[in-house]
Amino acid sequence: YMMGGGPGPGYCYGDHDGAYRGHHQRWQEYRQQRRTAMQERLKLNAQQQKAWNDYMAVTDKNFNSWKPFSRTDLEKMTAPQRLEDMIGRMQERQQAMSTQLTALKTFYSQLTPEQQKIFDSESMYAPRFHRGGPMMR
Repeated sequence: YMMGGGPGPGYCYGDHDGAYRGHHQRWQEYRQQRRTAMQERLKLNAQQQKAWNDYMAVTDKNFNSWKPFSRTDLEKMTAPQRLEDMIGRMQERQQAMSTQLTALKTFYSQLTPEQQKIFDSESMYAPRFHRGGPMMR
C-alpha cells in the first residue's frame, strides 16, 4: 500500500526518525510563533484566556502524541497487519481530533463576533514547508 505516490515499494515506510525530529522541532517553533501572534490579535480577557489555555493543552497533547512509522517495526508485519496498524492510527487520530474540536468549540463560543472573525481568518491556513522550515502561504 502506497501513500503519497512515492517512487517505489515501501516509500511511505521510510525510517524518518532523524528527519522527523528536526521537522517536529521546526513545526513546534512555528506553532508557538503563530500562537503568540494569535493571542496578541485576539486580546483575550481572563475567562477567554483560560479557555484558550485549555484548547492549547489539547492541541499540544495531540501534536506531541503523533509518532512516525518505524520501518523496522513495519517490516516485521504482514501486509494485513500493516493496514490494520494504519487503520488503528487513523481511529486514534479521529478520536484526538474530536477531543480537540470540543475544546475548540468551548473556546470559540467565548469569543466576541469580532474575535471570531479574526480567529477564523488567522486559523484558516496551514503552513507549507520547504527545506528551511515552515513558511506562510
